[in-house]
Amino acid sequence: APNVEVIVGLEPDLVLGATDWGGERPALEAAGITVLTTPWLGSVPDIFAAIETIAAAIDSISEGAKLVGRIAREIVEAEALVLGAPEIRAAFLYAGTPGDPPYAAGTGAIENELILRAGGTNVFADIESAQVSFESILEKDPAVIFTAPSQVENLIANPLLQGVSAIRDGRVVGIRASVIASTQVSQGLGVMIEALHGIAP
Repeated sequence: APNVEVIVGLEPDLVLGATDWGGERPALEAAGITVLTTPWLGSVPDIFAAIETIAAAIDSISEGAKLVGRIAREIVEAEALVLGAPEIRAAFLYAGTPGDPPYAAGTGAIENELILRAGGTNVFADIESAQVSFESILEKDPAVIFTAPSQVENLIANPLLQGVSAIRDGRVVGIRASVIASTQVSQGLGVMIEALHGIAP
């Protein structure tokens, strides 16, 4: 959790945070500090809205609009590369501890949106984001698996997943969550397009 005393000691004009603040926000506001929280980023439009909100808070509306425009242009250009390409079966998995069944990004998650934008089809689009069994991963058999970089080796080495096409073919790709739900989203999309279709934006 954030250290309120340290933050107050820095005398910031503005503190940015996510929606999952505990008692820190009231404590910071009681100390006279302006706190701005942005909603959970569940889509590309959510990222754009967060950029515009933050830009307005720091009197940089024009710069925020330019950033949104640049990211939107990069996304459209990347999507154009895979227009009409065959959809590749993919999954975005987040493991807890090694050996435990992972969580799959399903419908409503930004990872699902990006798989679609990258010319793929999410094998777990029929569920909300939830923990899934190793058996369901085998059954759905994604050709490509995206996960956090720190979890790539654990998935590849899992004896229960050796029959999955993505594992067998070495198509497990690490992407940091901080890239997916941030101003770097177009870069993350580019990595996904290259992994799915072999096309480098």
